[in-house]
Amino acid sequence: MSKQALAEILVQLHEELQKTPTLDDDDRVSMQVLAGEIQAALERSAHSPSSGSSSPPAISKRVEDSIQSFEAHHPQLTTILSQIADRLADMGI
Repeated sequence: MSKQALAEILVQLHEELQKTPTLDDDDRVSMQVLAGEIQAALERSAHSPSSGSSSPPAISKRVEDSIQSFEAHHPQLTTILSQIADRLADMGI
């Protein structure tokens, strides 16, 4: 259930990135790269739960850093990123 929930939240993140015109290009690219890395970790964990153990802490840290970065100016992105962080934690990533 957590993997599916995370996949659904990633869809929300992509949608929100498309709807947020005030997001600068660097931040938008950074979020898209991060979303891709999360998706890749999700796919790796689906095939072998233990194979993704080296990169997830870095992904979790980047999600947390992004939350702090977007908190003041992009509250909807912050909410979605917080949900992603929660799901990653639930999955042990």
